[in-house]
Amino acid sequence: MSLSSSLLPRSVFASPSDQIRATEAGPTIKANPFPVSQTLRPRVDFWVKVFTEWDSRTLIAHDSNDVTKVVEVMKVAASDSVPKALRKLEKKWKRSRSGVRIQQGLKDKFEAGYTESARYLPEMEAVFEQMGLPILLTRLPFVESSFNIAARSKVGAVGMWQFMRSTGRQYLKINSVMDERIDPIRSTEAAAKLMRNNIDTLTYWPLAITAYNHGKMGVLRATKTLMSHDLDVIIRHYQKRSFGFASENFYASFVAATEAEEKLKKALPKITRAARWNVFEVTLPQAIKSSNLCTGLQMSCSELQSLNPSLARVVWSNRVSMPANIRLRLPLRNGQLVTLAVQSFYENFGSIPVKQKVYANAYRNVASRPTVKPKASRRK
Repeated sequence: MSLSSSLLPRSVFASPSDQIRATEAGPTIKANPFPVSQTLRPRVDFWVKVFTEWDSRTLIAHDSNDVTKVVEVMKVAASDSVPKALRKLEKKWKRSRSGVRIQQGLKDKFEAGYTESARYLPEMEAVFEQMGLPILLTRLPFVESSFNIAARSKVGAVGMWQFMRSTGRQYLKINSVMDERIDPIRSTEAAAKLMRNNIDTLTYWPLAITAYNHGKMGVLRATKTLMSHDLDVIIRHYQKRSFGFASENFYASFVAATEAEEKLKKALPKITRAARWNVFEVTLPQAIKSSNLCTGLQMSCSELQSLNPSLARVVWSNRVSMPANIRLRLPLRNGQLVTLAVQSFYENFGSIPVKQKVYANAYRNVASRPTVKPKASRRK
């Protein structure tokens, strides 16, 4: 719903002065381009507490339109189940007061994500840097999935970056044999492209980041409706039903995640984090069964599977071959140079019997197989 100028603050009709414009693709933006206004700061502080003070056995009841108005904090007893306590608390507040939402604490999940993120962040930061994007954007998976590459939402979003199938297909391979939304690096490359697209259209990072949740065209409509690029104004005055709680809080929760990470670094300086991936990538020359490849490379299929999570179970069960020309990730051994590791892979692959690869080349994508309909019987 469009609002008249008499109902809006004066700043609605000007670009927000405290927001930093994105540069063209090129050098990474070194300064912090993620401003927090006085209006937004209480929201950010709430999400910092969710990430660093309240664990998953803590339930926070707050005003559904204003997370800063907390009406109750409930610690679930060890003898009680969290889902049961959640239903009880929701029922209580539904009877006494409408418009209350329950937020579960995320401290333990955030810490688990912090530990796991060390495995992927060096490569993820390199991807965003190459795209001329702030590397702090690589902390968005704290909000989306706590860096869980196998995360699946109730609405069908998948992977660390929580891509829906429709959006994912614009950037990734998604079929019956592989789903690159599950691959931490391929999905990061897709997220960087999407974020580059968002910032090129929307100019300001608070809007571009909000668009990751709400959609670029949805945020663009909001700016045109209110004639403002100020996220504070959009949160207060945009009346579109689809711009709900998640969209309103997405930017604030992202900023909170970056602050919570810094807090965690100081609080737990000696925490043991996941070891960085020590891997290299090759292009698979020919389609081949996974068991034949693992035998030829003299490595376990479980290890190869852990490094290539986007390949479906039908590949690892040998029902379907690995497709030719996919990017395959392999482990580097004992400080081996990447160039020598790549050379060794192709030599080992060449030594695999030709018949195994010829058989594999009969592979057809299951998703592209035509459905054979039985012929209708003729009546005499």
